[in-house]
Amino acid sequence: MLWGVVAPIVGQFSISVAQEWGWFQNPSGKVAAVLTWLATLTASTWFHWIGGAIVGFAAGVWLDAMLKRRDDAPLPVSSAEAKPALAAEVSPPTSKREPVASVALLSKMQNKYPDRIIAHATPDYLMDFYNNRMTILGDRDVAPFIGKWFILSGQIHDMHEVGSLARHGISIMFMLVPPRHVLMFFDTAWADRLSILLLRQEITAFCRLDSVSSTQAVFNPCELIDLGSDAGGIPAPSLTNPLAASPPSPARPGSPVGTLPR
Repeated sequence: MLWGVVAPIVGQFSISVAQEWGWFQNPSGKVAAVLTWLATLTASTWFHWIGGAIVGFAAGVWLDAMLKRRDDAPLPVSSAEAKPALAAEVSPPTSKREPVASVALLSKMQNKYPDRIIAHATPDYLMDFYNNRMTILGDRDVAPFIGKWFILSGQIHDMHEVGSLARHGISIMFMLVPPRHVLMFFDTAWADRLSILLLRQEITAFCRLDSVSSTQAVFNPCELIDLGSDAGGIPAPSLTNPLAASPPSPARPGSPVGTLPR
C-alpha cells in the first residue's frame, strides 16, 4: 500500500526534473549522442582489456562451480570394482561346515534311513548366512538345507514339554555362543526316555531342519541316536561327566518333563 502512494510521487518528481533539464527536447539528437558515445567507448583499447577480464573472470567462476559439482558427485562403480562387493555378499559362512559326527555314524544313519538326505553342516554354519545381511538373503541361501536331516551333538541346556497346536511333545535346547542356540522337538513317544536325561548331559540326535534365523536353528522332528548302548538311544553315562555319573534328581510336582529342581 505504501508503494502505491510513493510511486506516483516519485514518478511525477522525475518527470518534472527531466522537463526542467530539457531531457524531453530534441530526443533524436540525444539518442544519436548516446550511440556516438557507445561507439567511441567500444573502439577504445582499454575497453577490450577490461571486457576481456570481466568475461574471463565470469568463465573461471562458472568452470570452478562445475568442477566442484563433479567432485561432489558419487563416482560410478565399474564392474571390476563391483565384483569384490558381490563376492563378499554371497561368500560362504565362516563357521565350520562339517559336522562332528563320525563317518561311521553318518553311514549308519544313511543305511537306516536311505530315503532321507543328510546334510553335512553345523547349526553355526547355517546361522552364519544371516551375519550382517538382510533376512531375505539369508533365507534364500538356507533354503536348500530346509527339510534335510542333521546329526546334532551337544549338552542339554534346557528341556520343556510342548503342547501347542503346531507342536506337541518335548523340546530340548543346545546353547551355542550366546545368543545362538539350537531348538529340537521330539515326539511324545520319546517323553519317557528324555525325562531321565540330566542338565548339561551330552546327547546326539538325528533331526530334520525346520527353520533358521541369525540366532536360532529349529529342528523338528528329532530322535535320539544310539551310540552303541542298549539304553533306547540314550548315550551311556561317561565317568568324565560327573552329572551323567550321578543319579537324576527327582522333578518337582508340576514341573515340565526333564527339568531339574534348582
